[in-house]
Amino acid sequence: MMKEPVNLFFSRSFFKKICFLFFLGALCVSCKNFKEKSCHEDKMFIDNGKPNINNLDNKIYKSGLKFIHSIRFFKGEKEYFLELKNLREEPVLVQKKDVDDDAVLINKFILTVFKGVCKSVLEDQTIIKYDYYNDDCPIGALSELSGIIEDEKMIFLHPPRTPSGFSFFEVLPFPVINLPLALNKEWESNLYISEEMKKGLKINESNIYKKYKVIGKEVVRMRKTGLVDCYVINCESLAGEKRISFCKYYFNEKFGFVKLDINYRGRKIIVDLIEVK
Repeated sequence: MMKEPVNLFFSRSFFKKICFLFFLGALCVSCKNFKEKSCHEDKMFIDNGKPNINNLDNKIYKSGLKFIHSIRFFKGEKEYFLELKNLREEPVLVQKKDVDDDAVLINKFILTVFKGVCKSVLEDQTIIKYDYYNDDCPIGALSELSGIIEDEKMIFLHPPRTPSGFSFFEVLPFPVINLPLALNKEWESNLYISEEMKKGLKINESNIYKKYKVIGKEVVRMRKTGLVDCYVINCESLAGEKRISFCKYYFNEKFGFVKLDINYRGRKIIVDLIEVK
Protein backbone atom coordinates (compact mmCIF):
# COMPACT_ATOMS: atom_id res chain seq x y z
CA MET A 1 0.00 0.00 0.00
CA MET A 2 1.35 3.40 -0.95
CA LYS A 3 1.96 5.64 2.06
CA GLU A 4 0.46 9.10 2.04
CA PRO A 5 3.23 11.69 1.74
CA VAL A 6 3.75 13.96 4.76
CA ASN A 7 3.34 17.66 4.08
CA LEU A 8 6.58 18.84 5.63
CA PHE A 9 5.96 22.49 4.95
CA PHE A 10 2.82 22.57 7.06
CA SER A 11 3.78 20.15 9.82
CA ARG A 12 3.96 22.03 13.12
CA SER A 13 6.37 19.50 14.63
CA PHE A 14 8.61 19.71 11.60
CA PHE A 15 8.51 23.50 11.73
CA LYS A 16 9.47 23.48 15.44
CA LYS A 17 12.38 21.13 14.76
CA ILE A 18 13.61 23.34 11.93
CA CYS A 19 13.39 26.43 14.17
CA PHE A 20 15.31 24.67 16.95
CA LEU A 21 18.01 23.48 14.55
CA PHE A 22 18.24 26.99 13.13
CA PHE A 23 18.70 28.40 16.66
CA LEU A 24 21.38 25.86 17.51
CA GLY A 25 23.02 26.58 14.18
CA ALA A 26 22.92 30.29 14.94
CA LEU A 27 24.57 29.66 18.30
CA CYS A 28 27.27 27.60 16.65
CA VAL A 29 27.82 30.13 13.85
CA SER A 30 27.85 33.01 16.34
CA CYS A 31 30.29 31.11 18.51
CA LYS A 32 32.46 30.18 15.53
CA ASN A 33 32.51 33.69 14.13
CA PHE A 34 33.09 35.15 17.59
CA LYS A 35 36.05 32.88 18.26
CA GLU A 36 37.49 33.42 14.77
CA LYS A 37 37.20 37.18 15.19
CA SER A 38 38.91 36.99 18.57
CA CYS A 39 41.65 34.80 17.18
CA HIS A 40 42.36 36.75 14.01
CA GLU A 41 41.68 40.32 15.15
CA ASP A 42 41.92 41.23 18.85
CA LYS A 43 42.65 37.76 20.29
CA MET A 44 40.71 38.74 23.42
CA PHE A 45 39.47 35.24 24.17
CA ILE A 46 42.73 33.48 23.39
CA ASP A 47 45.27 33.06 26.19
CA ASN A 48 48.54 34.30 24.71
CA GLY A 49 50.52 32.51 27.43
CA LYS A 50 52.91 35.41 28.02
CA PRO A 51 53.72 35.45 31.75
CA ASN A 52 51.45 37.73 33.76
CA ILE A 53 53.29 39.13 36.78
CA ASN A 54 49.94 39.50 38.56
CA ASN A 55 49.70 35.68 38.72
CA LEU A 56 52.99 35.09 40.54
CA ASP A 57 51.66 35.34 44.09
CA ASN A 58 48.34 33.56 43.44
CA LYS A 59 47.83 30.62 45.79
CA ILE A 60 44.26 29.75 44.76
CA TYR A 61 43.50 31.18 41.33
CA LYS A 62 46.61 29.83 39.63
CA SER A 63 47.43 30.02 35.94
CA GLY A 64 45.62 27.45 33.78
CA LEU A 65 43.16 26.24 36.43
CA LYS A 66 39.45 25.84 35.66
CA PHE A 67 36.83 26.43 38.36
CA ILE A 68 33.61 24.67 37.36
CA HIS A 69 30.39 26.00 38.89
CA SER A 70 26.71 25.13 38.84
CA ILE A 71 24.04 27.81 39.27
CA ARG A 72 20.42 27.30 40.39
CA PHE A 73 17.50 29.67 40.85
CA PHE A 74 14.59 29.43 43.31
CA LYS A 75 11.42 31.34 44.13
CA GLY A 76 10.12 30.07 47.45
CA GLU A 77 10.45 26.28 47.37
CA LYS A 78 10.20 26.03 43.58
CA GLU A 79 13.26 25.72 41.36
CA TYR A 80 13.42 27.80 38.20
CA PHE A 81 15.65 27.57 35.16
CA LEU A 82 17.37 30.33 33.19
CA GLU A 83 15.99 29.91 29.68
CA LEU A 84 17.71 31.45 26.64
CA LYS A 85 15.70 31.41 23.42
CA ASN A 86 18.11 33.41 21.28
CA LEU A 87 21.10 35.68 21.64
CA ARG A 88 19.10 38.89 21.21
CA GLU A 89 16.60 38.38 24.00
CA GLU A 90 17.07 38.58 27.77
CA PRO A 91 16.82 35.09 29.32
CA VAL A 92 13.78 34.38 31.49
CA LEU A 93 13.27 32.23 34.59
CA VAL A 94 10.82 29.39 34.03
CA GLN A 95 9.78 26.25 35.87
CA LYS A 96 10.76 22.86 34.49
CA LYS A 97 7.27 22.21 33.15
CA ASP A 98 7.37 25.47 31.18
CA VAL A 99 10.77 25.03 29.53
CA ASP A 100 10.42 25.55 25.79
CA ASP A 101 11.67 22.68 23.65
CA ASP A 102 13.37 25.23 21.42
CA ALA A 103 15.32 26.94 24.20
CA VAL A 104 18.70 26.45 25.88
CA LEU A 105 19.11 26.47 29.66
CA ILE A 106 22.10 28.11 31.34
CA ASN A 107 22.94 26.08 34.45
CA LYS A 108 26.72 26.06 34.58
CA PHE A 109 29.72 28.33 34.09
CA ILE A 110 33.48 27.81 34.10
CA LEU A 111 36.05 30.31 35.31
CA THR A 112 39.38 29.78 33.52
CA VAL A 113 42.51 31.51 34.82
CA PHE A 114 44.61 32.83 31.95
CA LYS A 115 48.35 32.32 32.05
CA GLY A 116 48.95 35.39 29.94
CA VAL A 117 48.13 39.08 29.84
CA CYS A 118 45.57 41.09 27.92
CA LYS A 119 46.73 44.63 27.17
CA SER A 120 43.26 45.91 26.30
CA VAL A 121 41.76 45.15 29.73
CA LEU A 122 42.74 44.68 33.37
CA GLU A 123 46.49 45.16 33.09
CA ASP A 124 46.89 45.08 36.87
CA GLN A 125 44.90 41.88 37.42
CA THR A 126 45.00 38.16 36.76
CA ILE A 127 42.93 37.61 33.61
CA ILE A 128 40.02 35.18 33.78
CA LYS A 129 37.46 34.02 31.25
CA TYR A 130 33.88 32.97 31.94
CA ASP A 131 32.26 30.38 29.68
CA TYR A 132 28.58 29.47 30.00
CA TYR A 133 27.03 26.03 29.58
CA ASN A 134 23.84 24.06 29.29
CA ASP A 135 25.07 21.01 31.23
CA ASP A 136 28.22 20.11 29.25
CA CYS A 137 27.24 21.98 26.08
CA PRO A 138 29.05 25.33 25.78
CA ILE A 139 27.26 28.51 24.70
CA GLY A 140 30.36 30.11 23.25
CA ALA A 141 28.84 33.40 22.14
CA LEU A 142 28.37 34.40 25.79
CA SER A 143 32.03 34.13 26.82
CA GLU A 144 33.51 37.14 28.63
CA LEU A 145 36.81 38.29 30.05
CA SER A 146 37.23 39.66 33.56
CA GLY A 147 39.83 39.75 36.33
CA ILE A 148 40.97 38.74 39.80
CA ILE A 149 43.22 40.33 42.37
CA GLU A 150 44.92 37.88 44.72
CA ASP A 151 47.73 38.99 47.02
CA GLU A 152 48.69 38.97 50.71
CA LYS A 153 46.06 41.62 51.54
CA MET A 154 42.94 40.51 49.68
CA ILE A 155 41.22 38.28 47.15
CA PHE A 156 38.92 40.19 44.81
CA LEU A 157 36.93 38.17 42.30
CA HIS A 158 34.88 39.76 39.54
CA PRO A 159 31.75 37.59 39.21
CA PRO A 160 30.21 36.49 35.90
CA ARG A 161 28.18 39.40 34.47
CA THR A 162 27.09 38.55 30.93
CA PRO A 163 24.01 40.61 29.96
CA SER A 164 22.37 37.29 29.05
CA GLY A 165 21.01 36.63 32.52
CA PHE A 166 23.90 37.41 34.89
CA SER A 167 23.99 41.23 35.04
CA PHE A 168 22.37 41.14 38.51
CA PHE A 169 25.79 40.14 39.91
CA GLU A 170 26.85 43.77 39.40
CA VAL A 171 24.75 44.97 42.35
CA LEU A 172 25.51 42.01 44.63
CA PRO A 173 28.47 41.99 47.00
CA PHE A 174 31.37 40.84 44.87
CA PRO A 175 33.23 37.77 46.17
CA VAL A 176 35.88 39.64 48.15
CA ILE A 177 37.84 38.87 51.32
CA ASN A 178 40.28 41.01 53.27
CA LEU A 179 43.16 38.98 54.66
CA PRO A 180 43.86 37.60 57.15
CA LEU A 181 40.39 36.25 57.91
CA ALA A 182 39.18 36.13 61.52
CA LEU A 183 35.87 35.76 63.31
CA ASN A 184 33.83 39.00 63.35
CA LYS A 185 36.15 40.75 60.90
CA GLU A 186 34.28 43.34 58.79
CA TRP A 187 34.95 45.34 55.63
CA GLU A 188 32.97 47.33 53.08
CA SER A 189 33.06 48.75 49.57
CA ASN A 190 31.15 51.12 47.29
CA LEU A 191 30.22 50.81 43.63
CA TYR A 192 29.09 53.53 41.23
CA ILE A 193 26.41 52.43 38.74
CA SER A 194 26.29 54.15 35.33
CA GLU A 195 23.03 55.46 33.87
CA GLU A 196 23.02 52.76 31.19
CA MET A 197 23.57 50.02 33.75
CA LYS A 198 20.84 51.45 36.01
CA LYS A 199 18.33 51.05 33.20
CA GLY A 200 19.38 47.49 32.52
CA LEU A 201 19.20 46.56 36.21
CA LYS A 202 15.98 48.55 36.76
CA ILE A 203 17.30 50.52 39.72
CA ASN A 204 17.31 54.26 40.43
CA GLU A 205 20.31 54.54 42.73
CA SER A 206 23.77 55.39 41.43
CA ASN A 207 25.76 54.14 44.42
CA ILE A 208 25.69 50.63 45.84
CA TYR A 209 27.08 50.12 49.33
CA LYS A 210 28.38 46.63 50.11
CA LYS A 211 29.40 45.30 53.52
CA TYR A 212 30.84 42.02 54.78
CA LYS A 213 31.30 40.21 58.11
CA VAL A 214 32.90 36.85 58.96
CA ILE A 215 30.40 35.02 61.19
CA GLY A 216 32.00 31.61 61.65
CA LYS A 217 33.10 28.38 60.00
CA GLU A 218 31.11 25.56 58.38
CA VAL A 219 31.81 22.38 56.42
CA VAL A 220 30.61 22.43 52.80
CA ARG A 221 30.42 19.44 50.46
CA MET A 222 31.94 19.96 47.01
CA ARG A 223 30.41 17.53 44.54
CA LYS A 224 33.69 16.18 43.13
CA THR A 225 36.00 16.85 46.09
CA GLY A 226 34.07 16.06 49.25
CA LEU A 227 33.89 18.00 52.51
CA VAL A 228 35.89 21.21 52.89
CA ASP A 229 36.18 23.70 55.76
CA CYS A 230 34.94 27.18 54.96
CA TYR A 231 34.76 30.62 56.47
CA VAL A 232 31.18 31.90 56.33
CA ILE A 233 30.80 35.54 55.35
CA ASN A 234 27.53 37.43 55.68
CA CYS A 235 27.28 40.22 53.15
CA GLU A 236 24.68 42.59 51.81
CA SER A 237 24.28 45.35 49.26
CA LEU A 238 22.25 48.49 49.80
CA ALA A 239 21.10 51.40 47.68
CA GLY A 240 20.44 54.24 50.09
CA GLU A 241 18.35 52.73 52.88
CA LYS A 242 17.02 49.95 50.65
CA ARG A 243 18.57 46.48 50.94
CA ILE A 244 19.08 44.98 47.47
CA SER A 245 20.56 41.65 48.47
CA PHE A 246 21.58 39.53 51.43
CA CYS A 247 24.11 36.75 50.88
CA LYS A 248 26.25 34.11 52.54
CA TYR A 249 29.57 33.35 50.90
CA TYR A 250 31.61 30.27 51.80
CA PHE A 251 35.37 30.60 51.38
CA ASN A 252 37.96 27.81 51.52
CA GLU A 253 41.68 28.58 51.71
CA LYS A 254 42.55 26.02 49.01
CA PHE A 255 39.66 26.30 46.56
CA GLY A 256 38.49 29.88 47.07
CA PHE A 257 34.78 30.67 47.00
CA VAL A 258 33.06 27.28 47.02
CA LYS A 259 29.46 28.45 47.54
CA LEU A 260 27.45 31.64 47.08
CA ASP A 261 24.03 31.64 48.75
CA ILE A 262 22.28 34.72 47.36
CA ASN A 263 18.94 36.33 48.21
CA TYR A 264 18.10 38.95 45.61
CA ARG A 265 14.71 40.59 45.08
CA GLY A 266 12.66 37.63 46.25
CA ARG A 267 14.81 35.04 44.53
CA LYS A 268 17.38 32.64 45.93
CA ILE A 269 20.38 31.92 43.74
CA ILE A 270 22.82 29.14 44.65
CA VAL A 271 26.26 28.96 43.04
CA ASP A 272 28.28 25.83 43.89
CA LEU A 273 31.88 25.11 42.99
CA ILE A 274 31.77 21.57 41.57
CA GLU A 275 35.50 21.02 41.07
CA VAL A 276 38.82 22.62 40.20
CA LYS A 277 40.99 21.11 37.52
